[in-house]
Amino acid sequence: MNHPTLVFPTDPPPELLAIRVELRNATDASTVGNLDLAITHPRCAELLASKGWGLDPASCLRLPMYLQRASRSIEAWAELHALLSPDHPALSYGVSGRILWLATNHSQIYDKMRIFLQREGKPALAACYSVMSYVYEADNWRDNIADLRAHHIATRDASASLRSYRDPGLIESTLTRDLRRANLLGAVPALIQWTRQTLKTRLPTAGNALLDPIRTVLGVTESYP
Repeated sequence: MNHPTLVFPTDPPPELLAIRVELRNATDASTVGNLDLAITHPRCAELLASKGWGLDPASCLRLPMYLQRASRSIEAWAELHALLSPDHPALSYGVSGRILWLATNHSQIYDKMRIFLQREGKPALAACYSVMSYVYEADNWRDNIADLRAHHIATRDASASLRSYRDPGLIESTLTRDLRRANLLGAVPALIQWTRQTLKTRLPTAGNALLDPIRTVLGVTESYP
């Protein structure tokens, strides 16, 4: 899944340089297996970012994944859920009070939740989050269309991209791997029908709002934690 990423300016101010240093130090610590230090640096980066320089999802998602590797899974799961809030102090959801990137942020967060749950031995629940990642990635094109229209730019290509996510073949090919892992391939026809119907309108903004409907469609009963 391809997602847009925030781009730092060519000559960033000291605050952004400090954030980049913390994130680089987290990578270095993780590489040598020092997970305690790897966890500390993203926390410092988030604290710096909360003072006015928001982070992109990939940067914020480091902390929960490091926590999981350190066998602190419950704490990691809580961090993942916290990222779903547009009020998160460090994750960028927009500018000037406008929430602009909720769909693309949620798509990336749900994808990491999918990976997290697979590592925790919850393949059926992971498949639910795979579906949520897919539909919110599609909904991001709805945001793109609205932005293009606001700037009086043609929306034909973006509209075609949004429609493509309702294609039964794309739905099946994208989600089959996770459904197979969870022995849920029998639910594919119902899931295709649900996904096509759901993508006709804008998705809810509340985190995990679609989890229960997807669990019902797939017949998933397992939960976490």
